[in-house]
Amino acid sequence: MINKHSVLAITCLLLSIAANLNAQTGRGNGTPKPSSNPVTEQTAVTTDGRTVNLRSDGTWKYSDEKPLKPTPKSPWQEDTIQTAQRGGFTFDLKRARIAGGNVTLYLVITCHEENLSLGIGMRSSDRASVMWDNLGNRYYGNRTMLANDIDSTYPTKMVPELATKSAITFDGVSSETSSIASVKIDFWMTAPGNAGWIAVEFRNVPLSK
Repeated sequence: MINKHSVLAITCLLLSIAANLNAQTGRGNGTPKPSSNPVTEQTAVTTDGRTVNLRSDGTWKYSDEKPLKPTPKSPWQEDTIQTAQRGGFTFDLKRARIAGGNVTLYLVITCHEENLSLGIGMRSSDRASVMWDNLGNRYYGNRTMLANDIDSTYPTKMVPELATKSAITFDGVSSETSSIASVKIDFWMTAPGNAGWIAVEFRNVPLSK
């Protein structure tokens, strides 16, 4: 936090630099010189003990200020790992993340037809999505997300050509798991006068942390 003593100290230091710069360029004595001199920088310490970098162009900053970190990408904004097309839908697998013994798959689903609804099969439903890791261990999907529907057993109405966020999580994954050998995600699709399961499979999926 900048207090009044720091502001006063910085202001005095800036005025001192400006006076030195005027003396070097001849300003103020009737013989101005071209302002082609490079911007210089000096270091000073304020009365509260903080180090300040003062530039001859009048700008300054504390030397201990850390640069802003870039905002991390949403997993749904990452490049597509694999793509599958089934039943009027495109399923883009964006990321497979392992953390705390859980694996979460992030997908973007795009519907290409009118009046379609979609639900994700998990262990508590009639048909469970299943994953095998690189060690041959089998896991069932326990938690799902489709748009803002969380763990819903009812299909979500899909908007044509609108990319929709989705995710499924597999719990209790071995600490020795390093990749996904195969994952089969079952989707319950409904349309006017028709309904049925769509199986979407991805193989050899890398895991990130």
